[in-house]
Amino acid sequence: MKPSELWAVKAREESQVFVEQGRQLLQENRLAEAQAKFEAALVRHPQNIDAMQLLGIVYLQTGHPQLGVSCFKKVLVLDPRNATAHYNLAQAQDDLQQFDEAIANFDRALAINPNYSLAIQGRKDTLARQQAAAVRSQKMA
Repeated sequence: MKPSELWAVKAREESQVFVEQGRQLLQENRLAEAQAKFEAALVRHPQNIDAMQLLGIVYLQTGHPQLGVSCFKKVLVLDPRNATAHYNLAQAQDDLQQFDEAIANFDRALAINPNYSLAIQGRKDTLARQQAAAVRSQKMA
């Protein structure tokens, strides 16, 4: 193997170690520390889908859905058929009250995995919030 290939393999391995450490911290609800681990993983391997996806989840859990949207969109550039990324993107868009976009991403997740129960429920919840927002808007008009 060439030195550059060895370096790339080592970077991917190091990145994955940070992902696993971050995953454990995320399970322990130590969000700031988990975020730091996922960011470190991405420094070593910028195309680490797991790190991007989990960093996006941290952003959602810490009230930064716009940053989550950015992470999930990056995942989808690398893996357009990632049902989990479509679901997470939809959740972030729902948080931002981007209901049409959220429903479209729930639909994309379901097109990939028709039995994705979280996406089925998320879509129903988003439709209900969209309808409630429309009613509030009509009352204010």
